[in-house]
Amino acid sequence: MHDLVRLYAVELADGIPSVEAVSAQVRLLDHYLHSAFAANLLLDGPYTPFRPEPEAPATGSCPITPDDTAAALRWFHDEHDCLLAAQSQAAALGRHRVVWQLAWTLISYHLGGHRLQEYVMVWQAALAAAEYDGDNRTAKTLAHWRLGFASARAGDHGQALDHLRHALTLAERSNNIAGQAHIYRTLGRVWEEQGDNARALDHAMHALRLYQEVNHPLWQANQLNAVGWMHAQLGLYTEARAHCEQALALFRAEGFPAHGASTLDSLGYIAHHTGRYRDALDHYGQALELFREVDDTANEPDTLANAGDTHRALHQYADARTAWQRALELYRSQDRTAEAEDLRDRLEALRDE
Repeated sequence: MHDLVRLYAVELADGIPSVEAVSAQVRLLDHYLHSAFAANLLLDGPYTPFRPEPEAPATGSCPITPDDTAAALRWFHDEHDCLLAAQSQAAALGRHRVVWQLAWTLISYHLGGHRLQEYVMVWQAALAAAEYDGDNRTAKTLAHWRLGFASARAGDHGQALDHLRHALTLAERSNNIAGQAHIYRTLGRVWEEQGDNARALDHAMHALRLYQEVNHPLWQANQLNAVGWMHAQLGLYTEARAHCEQALALFRAEGFPAHGASTLDSLGYIAHHTGRYRDALDHYGQALELFREVDDTANEPDTLANAGDTHRALHQYADARTAWQRALELYRSQDRTAEAEDLRDRLEALRDE
């Protein structure tokens, strides 16, 4: 919008009766909420945890639905600032449910682009709104879970555990088995990041049992991969491969082959650490194809870095350098400083080989 058009719109709004102005704001908020909900479904599919059910949009709000995943990503990119403003406006109007539901629609976009600062901001607002949203335990559980995840990503594991334990207590009180599974899954990742792989595996296994209890194949497949990965971190490669192969088969059987990209990366890691370097490169290559198919730039550099390790083990130094250089570019674009520094060290060491 041109600045003069915006200024003219503001001037017109000043003369509108307050009832009409609020009605217009409600229509605008519903436009953004329902459009973001539709766009997120294209990115994440219908099985995203804690999926809310927004109320029907106000008459005249005119939400849109992007044509495909690429269009959904473009829409989130173009409208991101407006979505943040819409969340703030919803809070000001007391539309607390819209506040946390908007945060939910942004999970995949924020994490996919490593926009951690905005991610934390919208979930802090979501938690505040959930506290005002009556006795809505689901909203409070969701907000504490996502803030726990964010705190872990920021390296504050103490705060992460506080939020996650609070979320788990709420999920248990509500007998929300699926919610408990999601939280145990995240707790496993937090313990892994702290280097306690045995405790991480315990939490991952508990999450898997809960996912099996709710009988959700896609969530089970994701968690089978997580359990396989944690076995690999403990050097239990036979168990690791068995779980990951079961995960990959389940993804394919359920018609979600692209969701198996991270599992292929895990299988590549397992193959590398058991000396099957050619198999590792094959798995990594398949994973990269799937990540690029869905424009998953968040996970792509990790697989590139792993593939570079395998190329180096095979003394394919030019290929290792190419993989690491591309991964380094992606890490830098995502402000992932620690990963970027690690790759710079690897590239520097490679010059001597």
